[in-house]
Amino acid sequence: MAKSSNDLCIREIVKKKAREKGYSLNGIARILGKTPTYIRSVLIGKEVSRPTVYRIAKLIDFPELCFLYEEMLENQRIEKGKREGER
Repeated sequence: MAKSSNDLCIREIVKKKAREKGYSLNGIARILGKTPTYIRSVLIGKEVSRPTVYRIAKLIDFPELCFLYEEMLENQRIEKGKREGER
């Protein structure tokens, strides 16, 4: 699946907000008991985990992340539908 600019944007926003709070993505992964690869996969929508995103949003004090994540997932569903419709 190609990464959209929104997917990368969410990951970059989380990285920036995490740094402001003194965390890295690896540090967030450790705190949440997940692997860094899993956290990155969730943030680009390859893996879907609303509870993980909610926990990240709480940790970095950025509740808007949940809304951005839902928007990203919806955009991915739309793109997938378009691709399947072209077959």
